[in-house]
Amino acid sequence: MQKTVLNRIALSFAAAGLSAMLAACGGGGSGSGNNETNDSTPPASGTATPLAAGKRFVGTVSFGDTVRVDLDSPAAGQLTLTFVDSQFGLAGALVGKYTKQATSQGTAYSASALSADGAPAALTAAAANIRLDLTLAADAGQHGLLSGALQNVPNVKAADGSLLQGQILATNNGVTSAAALAGTYSFVKLSGNYSAGGVPQGDQDAEAGQVKIDADGTLRFCSGQPWSATCTNYDPSSGNATTDTGTIMADPNQALYPGAFDITLGGNLLGRAFVSAQQGATSIFIDQAGNNTDGTFRTGTWTLTSANALAAGALDGTWTCTEPGVADNSNRLTGAAQTTLARFSGTQLQALNADGSASTQMAPVSLFYNRTFDPRASQSQLTLAPANVAGLVAGQWTGSYQNQSVTGAFMFLPVSATQISYLDEVNANGFFVMGTCTR
Repeated sequence: MQKTVLNRIALSFAAAGLSAMLAACGGGGSGSGNNETNDSTPPASGTATPLAAGKRFVGTVSFGDTVRVDLDSPAAGQLTLTFVDSQFGLAGALVGKYTKQATSQGTAYSASALSADGAPAALTAAAANIRLDLTLAADAGQHGLLSGALQNVPNVKAADGSLLQGQILATNNGVTSAAALAGTYSFVKLSGNYSAGGVPQGDQDAEAGQVKIDADGTLRFCSGQPWSATCTNYDPSSGNATTDTGTIMADPNQALYPGAFDITLGGNLLGRAFVSAQQGATSIFIDQAGNNTDGTFRTGTWTLTSANALAAGALDGTWTCTEPGVADNSNRLTGAAQTTLARFSGTQLQALNADGSASTQMAPVSLFYNRTFDPRASQSQLTLAPANVAGLVAGQWTGSYQNQSVTGAFMFLPVSATQISYLDEVNANGFFVMGTCTR
């Protein structure tokens, strides 16, 4: 979030419509360029078996994998992170002692100097340099959301020394049926293509909007706009309107993926979803994965939460925001987490120094509550979508590069009173990372 280099050339906030993206990777969407849909049949019934609000958590890490975290395992004072599903050759578990302290958000856990168990050689060799920082926010019934940063993880599949960094969102609870998820949700998502060897390729899809899940398990995505029963999404590659409908049903392997649901779009699998239900609010975290016809694969994560309009200033206060570090003058991820202290105040966001004073490295960010950016607008400039989208906050920052004014985008999605998922156009050139803010 801390902007030291501003090198905007062009913006592509919605690099591709949902249908176009999924058609490319074997995922959903009609792919027909019209408003017809082939996925309106309710899914088969099924029952999920969520975790029982204990010390085991399952969920996503934002580079696009599924993980499990066990606190006080294999012994008290230790934690274990298990790679359940990975697109990057990660397997086995990381184990280490943790330190913990009470915070305003809940309980913070930090673990470093980890060791590997049942992992590939590259992960075993790198384990001592991997760091895991987590915060557990739980209600009176111990229904918890575990969030935090995992950094310096080797991309085992790429085998080129590159490192991964991601934000973890994991739950120890959930719901038993798709009917219990019925409602309208706001979302942010980020995904991208990778070569068969795990190397990033091509454009990303950074999107925000709404989705409605019906009691029969059918759903409809509306990108860059509020949900409506007739919404269509924009495919910039063709200029056509597409319809993105799908289903959500309990994953058949509840032993491996407790509480998980499978989401389809246009008749094809989009990914696996995990649910956190706390204090009357529901959040859904999707691990998206798919194979492209050219041998590459697409992976990423989505965050959805119950759509509620936000009052201006609803986020006021000081937050700690963490996202993948990016090397200056490039879109190369460093594998380290970048953490920024930031103050939301009314319709502005200000980066802070460690002492709480305003940072001079980043101009104040303009905030637009219940708004997102318009994927149909010119890719050379940011334009707010014409209709309000409850629960989202668009952010726009400006700077200069080579005597030219540049503009970059944020998109914030408050998940709870102490948690925000967000997208950051880090170098103002159309490249995004996904981060998490806590307070």
